[in-house]
Amino acid sequence: MNDTRNDLGKRNATIDIVRALCLLLIVLAHVDSPNWIQEIRCFDVVCLVFLSGMSYQISASRKKEHYLKYMGKRIKKLLIPTYVILTLIFLTVFIINHSPEPIGLIKMIESYLLYNGIGYVWFVRVILMLAAISPALLITQQTSSRIKQIILFFSWIIVYVGLVTFYNASILPFWPNLFIYLIPIFLLGYGIPYAFGMQYHKLHARTKGIVAGLLVVCCIVAYYCGFKSTSADKYPPGLLYLSWGEVWAIILYEFFNVFNLTRIPNVISFLSENSFEIYLFHIIPLLLIKYNSNSALNTINSNWVIQYVFVLGVALVMTLIYQAVRNVLKERRREKIS
Repeated sequence: MNDTRNDLGKRNATIDIVRALCLLLIVLAHVDSPNWIQEIRCFDVVCLVFLSGMSYQISASRKKEHYLKYMGKRIKKLLIPTYVILTLIFLTVFIINHSPEPIGLIKMIESYLLYNGIGYVWFVRVILMLAAISPALLITQQTSSRIKQIILFFSWIIVYVGLVTFYNASILPFWPNLFIYLIPIFLLGYGIPYAFGMQYHKLHARTKGIVAGLLVVCCIVAYYCGFKSTSADKYPPGLLYLSWGEVWAIILYEFFNVFNLTRIPNVISFLSENSFEIYLFHIIPLLLIKYNSNSALNTINSNWVIQYVFVLGVALVMTLIYQAVRNVLKERRREKIS
């Protein structure tokens, strides 16, 4: 995720708290928790995207970078750990089963392409696409009048709705239709909360209230139009899912921002600063309990709370080990250079 330090080098505590909470909820989404919990917590990804937009705006205002240098850093930060962890997962499968099963070679290839695959890695594709358009969005916001920004934002939403309608109609052949789904639809859909997050700090309190009210109305309209489940409106991201996520992004950010915290517990800082690595590492215990069936793992699977503690605990331990190894390698490189 983007650095959230301000001009004085201090991190935005509110962003760190909400990001840590969203990370914990995303892990909760992937265990067998009750349906009512799944419905309530289904704002976490949209909220994280909103925070990413906000973080980018803070980071970009603090330091100016050439586009290629910026993208190089984002690709290095996002793709390298993703591919390292995917490779660890697949090597482990080969060692245990002496074959690519039960995952299969097709799923492995799809995972490296950030397509369906083993699941979970589609979010990396979304973040990379948003990173690619972030500088252009920032320039547009900095150089356009407020009226023009509003017109562009609503035009963005109209184009998005049109693309989703076009995709659902299945007019095009399979591959072009799949491309529209994987790239433009996800980019424009998640681009809505991302662009909103970039602009959020510039909005007056009254404007934020009006936007929150409109988002609640959107949730109600979507519900009465037949969307009874936030999670069912997720692929592609629809009106209920996006509105629900943005409502909670505003509520949580404003709630914690009231306290005007300058310091937060180290555990929250750790969760926020390493949220991406923890997200990736939580895939390993998830697949372990999914594809193996010994007595110990069956005990874990018997209760969603135990599942959650196990998955989160393993992810945290693996992140700590990953950090330690990375720090040792960095130190050795420094020694060689000196």
